[in-house]
Amino acid sequence: MLDVKDSVNRLAWTTEHHFLHIQARHDFMRAWAVQFEMAYTDFRVIQMALQLGGEQYHDLLKRFAAAYETVYAYEYAFAAGGLAGFDEQFADKMADYQTAEQTLLKIIDEIKALQPAVLSPVKLTLIKTKTQFFLSDQIVVIFRHGLVISFSGNELIR
Repeated sequence: MLDVKDSVNRLAWTTEHHFLHIQARHDFMRAWAVQFEMAYTDFRVIQMALQLGGEQYHDLLKRFAAAYETVYAYEYAFAAGGLAGFDEQFADKMADYQTAEQTLLKIIDEIKALQPAVLSPVKLTLIKTKTQFFLSDQIVVIFRHGLVISFSGNELIR
């Protein structure tokens, strides 16, 4: 699966904080609207990563999209009409909203678990062959003309 850690983390943060914002009955503010739009972009990035990951992620993709669309409906009511707009549609549905938020956050946790691990900085422990240097968690290839390519998990660093 593509590395979409930043999008996953931002979507989790926004989902949680937008719920808390509405639950606390805070007024609409411009920053909230920007976060709402950015969250949609993060959703689409994660959705694309799951699609590109192949059939093995199909069920997760379906559950993720459905959970996001449910939360999106609550957030859109607030984005479009502030507290009054939210209350008009969902005044007696905060428990349902919280359930939807928690469901999405659990699915996001599943996606987080699929993300490539972040490697800690490592001290160089070299085992040299003709053109390869093996580090504890990486393979580094140094070509004669000076190009260095480091392989780490499913990442390629130049």
